[in-house]
Amino acid sequence: MCYAFGLKKKEFEKKFKLQDFDDDIFGEYFGFDHPFTPILTNERPAIIELAQWGLVPPNKAADPKAFWKNANTLNARIEKAKETSSYMDFIGNRCLILATEFYEKKKRI
Repeated sequence: MCYAFGLKKKEFEKKFKLQDFDDDIFGEYFGFDHPFTPILTNERPAIIELAQWGLVPPNKAADPKAFWKNANTLNARIEKAKETSSYMDFIGNRCLILATEFYEKKKRI
């Protein structure tokens, strides 16, 4: 799974005609940092919103930072989501993550 992704302004502006976006949304993101990521939702498809990357099950929502230190719910397969308690409540809750590239981050030596 690619946890690193970027949103480049030139490529973004060519493909999307959206309202209310700030230049601060452009750049690189890394999923394990749980960044606030630009998304589109069904409720407001022309407005860019920010949502925190990652999934915190409802029973762990009181302290998401503590949960993320010990668990990894960043990599879900839809085929198995119905069988996994961490994902069951989120199957119908989806969004479009705005990205112009996804890539594997490599360690530099």
